[in-house]
Amino acid sequence: MFRRVGLHPGPDLSEHAAAVLADVDPSKARQLLDRLADAHLVEPVGAGRYRLHDLLRAYAADQARRQDSPAIRDVAVLSLLTWYAHTAHICHARAFPGFYRLALRIESPARPQSITSRPQALDWLENEEASLIAAVNLSDQKRLHQHVIHLAESARFLTWLGAWDRQLAAFEMGVSASRRCGDRVAEAWLQTLHGEALRYRRCDDALAALTQACAIARELGDHFLLAAALNALGLVFHEQKRFEEAMRHFLQALPLSHGIDSGRQEAVLEYNLSRACTALGRHREAVDHAERSVTLRRRSGDTVGEIATLCELARAWQGQRNHPKTIALCRDAIALSPRIRSLGSILADLFDTLAVSLHHTGETSEAVSRWREALAIYEDCGRPGRATQVRERLDQVTSA
Repeated sequence: MFRRVGLHPGPDLSEHAAAVLADVDPSKARQLLDRLADAHLVEPVGAGRYRLHDLLRAYAADQARRQDSPAIRDVAVLSLLTWYAHTAHICHARAFPGFYRLALRIESPARPQSITSRPQALDWLENEEASLIAAVNLSDQKRLHQHVIHLAESARFLTWLGAWDRQLAAFEMGVSASRRCGDRVAEAWLQTLHGEALRYRRCDDALAALTQACAIARELGDHFLLAAALNALGLVFHEQKRFEEAMRHFLQALPLSHGIDSGRQEAVLEYNLSRACTALGRHREAVDHAERSVTLRRRSGDTVGEIATLCELARAWQGQRNHPKTIALCRDAIALSPRIRSLGSILADLFDTLAVSLHHTGETSEAVSRWREALAIYEDCGRPGRATQVRERLDQVTSA
């Protein structure tokens, strides 16, 4: 077991990961790891996870090289990477139902882990964050292209953790792997994810990636991929405050999204159209788009999206100075949030929107409290622009 643990690429590992590496049952792996812990060769770090200090890790890896053949080591590592890619795919499906996913093109692991609920899936993704990134890198080094593709796709969950740099690196490796193996569907999809993630920091690079994604989707005749890429292009223009151009792309994508996937892509486009209309001061249209999006989100089981869209609907009413309606919608969305973890900046958007209307109705104390909550989340999620806006609002109110 000690030699196998030395083959793990991440900073720590779970009992199940150790079981996969050593090809034993998880209960047996736990016994062996506990013995290693008693001998101070591994360190328990809670929740069934163990860590090796750097020198012991190097020693374990060296012992594996000395005592195990390259074939044995390769089988163990391939089993681990297959387990990570497969489990990440399953967890993303449990955590974010209704989201589009590439079809799995790797074998099922010999020792699959049972993931049956959203909380369990989110726990796994969060606990394995560092190991998943390490697994993408190792898969890339070993030219396991489909493993890279699936692990990179699963990096979408890093949005909710604010781990932008790690997410971008994973998407970039996924795009490269899809090109190397000639998987055009994966290339278009990962270029879309990559471009969408780039929009907050490198708009020119985002536009280049998404233009390529659109070209591939048109070449394939794939309506979903084209709608997704056009939607992401619209998001880039929205981020640049080019709202008319954003609307044109959302409207171009909308008819392509009818009747495909679970209805979530259509819901996303209606939501983004609402955002663009609000930015342009077309608040009545914004309400119509947001209400259609809420209906579609609920139908597809996308509770995260429902919360975000209720916030956008609240903003549309706020633009019409209907602050009681805005406050009620924000509170409805906040009431849904305990059912969801890892909402990230969505929750901050809610608090900010609620605070604006609370301030307008004279409830300044709660408004300040909500703005402070929003500020903390924006700073934690790596959204400096939004954090600055909220900080300015707080300064204006508290200095008055």
